[in-house]
Amino acid sequence: MVSRRNLLAGSVLGTGAVLSIRPVSALTLEDVPATSGVGLSLSDRCGGAAEHAQITADLRARLSTQGAAPGTSATATCPICGCPVTVCAGG
Repeated sequence: MVSRRNLLAGSVLGTGAVLSIRPVSALTLEDVPATSGVGLSLSDRCGGAAEHAQITADLRARLSTQGAAPGTSATATCPICGCPVTVCAGG
C-alpha cells in the first residue's frame, strides 16, 4: 500500500527530475562545407522551372513533330535533379 508520505515524496522527486531536464530541440541546423560530398550534392540541384525550361521545350517539339493527339503526354527525367518533367500536347 502506498502511503501519503511516499506519494508526496515521489511527486516531489518526479517534479524535480522534470524541471532539471534541459530543453531539447527537434531540429538542429548544421553548416555543410561546399566541398564535401553532401555539399556538392546539394549545390548540384535544380532551382525550379528555369532549369526545366529546355527539357519542356524539347518535349513540346517532339510531340508536335510526331503529330500527337491532344492530351498525349511525354515525360523526361532531369539529368541534374532526377525530377520527372511531363508535358501534355495541347489542342
